[in-house]
Amino acid sequence: MTTIRTLAVIAALGAGLAGCARLEGLTGGPSAPAPQAAAVAPAQTTSSTPTVMINAPAATVREVLVSRARSRGASPTLTAAAVVIQRELPSTNEALAAACGPHRPGRAVRVVLGTEAAGLGTRVTEQRYIVDGTNVCPLPLNEADANQAVASLNEVKTQAEARVARR
Repeated sequence: MTTIRTLAVIAALGAGLAGCARLEGLTGGPSAPAPQAAAVAPAQTTSSTPTVMINAPAATVREVLVSRARSRGASPTLTAAAVVIQRELPSTNEALAAACGPHRPGRAVRVVLGTEAAGLGTRVTEQRYIVDGTNVCPLPLNEADANQAVASLNEVKTQAEARVARR
């Protein structure tokens, strides 16, 4: 039950780590900022990548994402095209081990929230990775995880659009 509560907090970071509930043992405080490497840049948006269009400038969306993450104790890293949130992953369940290999000390889960200007708004995407040092394993999302990610991105949409309306 503690893992589920922890995951609920992480989900509110701004873009849905709730879908990582299947990654047992996701706890711990924020880890060191993610390095700015090619693996941090958001990959091409595909139909399986949770995506939401927000009627607000990218700077406003990024402010909301960072504010949400910080309010929950995370230390997000900003890149030119994304907000990156990374947390230590102290254990690995069987499904994750099958996808990304056995658990290693220092393993982390990284959420990359891509922000791309699109017309008068911003396209926001969410991608998840398991990071073992320099090895990065992308986590494909099943339908339930993708739906949870979109729901969280829609919360960001509501907050960002409300900020624009107040100005």
